[in-house]
Amino acid sequence: MRTPTRENAALVRAKEQVTRVLGERAGRVLPYLEHAEGIEGSDSLFRRISRAPDKNAIFECAAEIAFAWGFECTGRAPKFVQPRKKERRPDLRVSDNEHWAWVEVTRFRAAYAGEPTALPGGGLPLNLEDTEPHIRKFYEVINSKIAQIKEGCGSDNAILAIWSDHDDREDLEFRTAVGDIRWEAEEGSRRLPSGLLFAVLRAPSRNLSRDQRIYCEPFRELQEPFAKWSNDLENLGRARE
Repeated sequence: MRTPTRENAALVRAKEQVTRVLGERAGRVLPYLEHAEGIEGSDSLFRRISRAPDKNAIFECAAEIAFAWGFECTGRAPKFVQPRKKERRPDLRVSDNEHWAWVEVTRFRAAYAGEPTALPGGGLPLNLEDTEPHIRKFYEVINSKIAQIKEGCGSDNAILAIWSDHDDREDLEFRTAVGDIRWEAEEGSRRLPSGLLFAVLRAPSRNLSRDQRIYCEPFRELQEPFAKWSNDLENLGRARE
């Protein structure tokens, strides 16, 4: 019998921990680990998963895998970044032939947004007042991550990736929150990290009217190749599995 490589052994231990912590729900996450195996730095990620203390830590790692896989599907090369003690570092490094960017991944949990007020079939909230708490929560989460990007990425190119667990149509709230932050920067009331490019949201369900699940919103006017990076991710969100 062939002796497993270190990476395969790490994958096995990660699968065991996912099964132990999630039980019957492990099937939601195990396929993500298979996708991650061929991505650079995956052995470090698997070790993190094997030490994950609870389901939230595992789902956060799954979000990192999902975005790494998404960038890979659009022709870029992702790499999982190994955490360092007492040093803030982003989760991914993504590159093409000539350009690269850090990617900070965060998970927008359902508990953040409360109970949505929506039209039957997942339509827009009934009035603008219903969207305000959602916009505010997006604004708060994005703000906290911008501060982390400033510390961990400096002036390097950086992307904020948000995985949403909230079962509601959130593209309007997401775009509004990013737009408010961009407007504040353009008006001079705040400063953004000079390399901050755009935010990308992966919603839990497809917007049927737009046939879309991934949304990108720029913090500034994007230049190439990053405008194409953004467009490619949105087009990936329209692709049928």
